[in-house]
Parts: sequence; structure tokens; C-alpha cells
Amino acid sequence: MITKIYAVPEIKINLFEKLYHWTSIKSAISILESENIYSNKDVGRHANFHIKDKIEDYETNAQIRLIFKFKGIHKLAFGNTFDQTLPPPEFENSIFHLITSDEVKYDPNNISTFSTLNHWQSVVYPNTRGLIFQGVDWNPSPTVVRNKDWYLHPIYNLDTEPKKPSILNRKARKQYQIDIEIYRLREKLLLLESNAKDKEFTVIPPNSNEL
Repeated sequence: MITKIYAVPEIKINLFEKLYHWTSIKSAISILESENIYSNKDVGRHANFHIKDKIEDYETNAQIRLIFKFKGIHKLAFGNTFDQTLPPPEFENSIFHLITSDEVKYDPNNISTFSTLNHWQSVVYPNTRGLIFQGVDWNPSPTVVRNKDWYLHPIYNLDTEPKKPSILNRKARKQYQIDIEIYRLREKLLLLESNAKDKEFTVIPPNSNEL
């Protein structure tokens, strides 16, 4: 559970300016088409974001990242949200930057203690206002992509439609099919990105009937 909540110091708010949501290209298309982002299926029921400009080891389908900003209240939260299906009382329209460091070491009146904090992830609960879409960025390290068919595939290099190989053995045919599929998905995603930029997105539960 969350044990303590503090305001993010004004001079540190820039650290949380960009929020990254790692996902697969197909999931990204679904998110941009609906302008909704589904929360995860654990007990917390919130959507997760990261502030570091690198992929996390556990983001197993991360082919791209969606970039957001949050125009609302930013809070530092010590503890976890595993047992909370709703935001802490009185903080409905807030983003919670979860801190795994010992809260005893942090003094909100002493800015130097901010450097002792270890950020885990940032969470937004369903129906929270202020989540603004900013753009799409391709995974800069495709070697970490673990998707079965797209493993190590340089999806961000497909700027032109792939040409059909002159010799189509089984391996070449499969690779061509993958290239074409990704190219078309990429083109669709770029169009959706342009249409969705600067729009407000809503976090909704995995089962939208729960709204």
C-alpha cells in the first residue's frame, strides 16, 4: 500500500515531464485509435509509465514507446499500489510517481534529500484527467524485442515498402511477409500519431464495462 504522499518539488518537476509507455506496435495502434489506454490486469488497475529513456527488462513486448505528459497534479508516493483499485483519497486527478527508497531518508523541506529517491514507475488510475499524448518513438534497442516473429527486427528502418525478393525460399517468404506487415502497421501508426498528438487520453479498466 501507499504509505506516504508528497508533492513533487517545483524545481524537480521537469524530471517527470516525459512519460513513456512501452508496448507492442499492435497495442499502440489500438490505443491511438481509441484514444484510451487500458490499465493493466493486476489488482492496482492503473496504467504504468516510466520516466527513464530506456526500456525496462520486463517490458517483453516493447517494440515502441508512446510518449505522454501529465497536465495535472504530480505526487511522490512511497510504497506500492498492488492492493489499491482506486487512487488514494483526495488525489483523484493525480499521477503517482512510485518511490521504492526508504521514506525516512526523504525530507520534503530539504531538497538535497531528493537525490536519495529511487523511482520505480509512475501510475495513472482509470478516469484520471490530464494524460496528454505527445508522440511515438521506436524502440532504439531492437535487440531486446522478444516478440516471437519480430525478434531482432529493425522495425524503425522500414521507411519504404519492402521489395519482394527475386528468390522466394521458405525463409525469405516469411521474412518478406513480416516486413510487409510491419511496414503497413508502421504507416498506420504514423497516421494515427499525427491525428492523436496533443489529445487527452483516458485510462480505462481492462473490462470497459467496469466504468
